[in-house]
Amino acid sequence: MSLKSIIVARSPEVGISMLIDVVSQLEKSELKPIPLIFPMHYDLLAFDWKTGSYDTELLLKFVEEKIGFENIPIIFLTRGDYINKPYYCSKHYKICLLNDEKKLDVVLAELFSSSK
Repeated sequence: MSLKSIIVARSPEVGISMLIDVVSQLEKSELKPIPLIFPMHYDLLAFDWKTGSYDTELLLKFVEEKIGFENIPIIFLTRGDYINKPYYCSKHYKICLLNDEKKLDVVLAELFSSSK
């Protein structure tokens, strides 16, 4: 059986230990994680200065353009700068922002249900 690949990226405020923990969990679940230590240099392009928050869909579009590969979903580990809930997924871009690694199973279900 071939393993499904998944990209795991992290924003600068997320420690390397969270990336390692998530990658370890994915390896145990028959997935092939591709870990990236990925600084968000262009995230300000998705920042709305009037509201003081990010346009999440625009941010996901930039992430997909910069690190996306066709048919490989992305989990982007963050610490609440981009969203104010445990996770946010876009089926269109096949990307989930994840603040709380306890929601990893939910995020995986959303990502792989959208790739069918």
